Amino acid sequence: MNEANPLDRRSLAVQLENYKLIIDANLEMFEKDPLLKARLTHKMGMLESCIGELDKWERIDDRAQYNHLLAQANALVRETGILVKQALEKDSLSDKSNLQSGQSSA
Repeated sequence: MNEANPLDRRSLAVQLENYKLIIDANLEMFEKDPLLKARLTHKMGMLESCIGELDKWERIDDRAQYNHLLAQANALVRETGILVKQALEKDSLSDKSNLQSGQSSA
C-alpha cells in the first residue's frame, strides 16, 4: 500500500523544475520528436496543476483529497522521469551510432 519514497509537495515542485531544466538544456533533442515533446508538456502540465491543487487541499485540511492528489503527483513524476530518461538514452545511443559510423567511414 505504501509507495517507496513518495515525494512531498515541495520535492515534487523541485523535481518538476529539474525536469524543465533538463528539457531546456536538451531542447533541440526534444524538439526532434514532437510526440514526445507533446507528451512531456502534457504530463508536466498535469503535474504542475496537481502541485497547485495540493496547496488548496492542505489549506482546507482535507487529508483524503490531499493524499489522493499527492499519490497522483508522485505517479506523474515517475512517468515524466521515465519519458525523459528514455529520450536521453535514445539520443545517447544515436550519438554512439553516429560516432561509430563516422569512424568506420574515415
